[in-house]
Amino acid sequence: MNTKVEPGESMDIRFNGIPIDNSIQEEVARRLGFTGKIFSTSILPPSSGFGLSAGAALTTAAAILGNNARISEVYRLAHEIEIQRGTGLGDVQSQVAGGFHVRVKGGTFPYSLTERILHTQVEMIILPFKKKVPTGEIIKSQSSLEEIRKNGNRALASFLRRPTLENAFQIGRKFSQESGLVSPRAEKILEDLDGKMASVSLIGESIISLLRYETENGLEDRGFARAVRPHENYLLAVLYS
Repeated sequence: MNTKVEPGESMDIRFNGIPIDNSIQEEVARRLGFTGKIFSTSILPPSSGFGLSAGAALTTAAAILGNNARISEVYRLAHEIEIQRGTGLGDVQSQVAGGFHVRVKGGTFPYSLTERILHTQVEMIILPFKKKVPTGEIIKSQSSLEEIRKNGNRALASFLRRPTLENAFQIGRKFSQESGLVSPRAEKILEDLDGKMASVSLIGESIISLLRYETENGLEDRGFARAVRPHENYLLAVLYS
């Protein structure tokens, strides 16, 4: 996510060139007393489980505050707004930490605890479906939250016993299925990728996976268009149905 701002007399907020209303960028601007243009861009689609609301909050706050802004100030503001708006639970902290990591203690800065896990660089295949799944619809449902908490605690404990990238995919896939967060067509893709490192991006309807050329080409044959950048044995691709 990239965000550029330009002070002005009226608000003009856009995502990938499209005007948006009641956005998280607007809330950040209001808190910081900013008026003007806020233009955010991303190669990933919104409401598909990729944490774009957190990215928008972080980059907007950083762009408005400018040079010499403290990361803790940017982090606190973005996290608070996202929690209050119900657009996410911990994406801000994940994006600040970056890389392959696990949050072992919840909460916000400085009380939370995130640990980075060292791993050689890999590239992923991402399949975002056109259907959007607003995070707020899930996390505002008490029954859904209770199921997510129960399965999440069990998944975290299992992952910490063997904190590897392969185990992250396996446990993430099991967690999403047990929590009822996988749509029928996403489940069908996961079945086709049985034995591969593949899971769903939460909360959304998108598949994330580490795939080799022959597997990715098979998906393309089934009607997915792609934008691909080759990298050794893997492809970084965004595929749209």
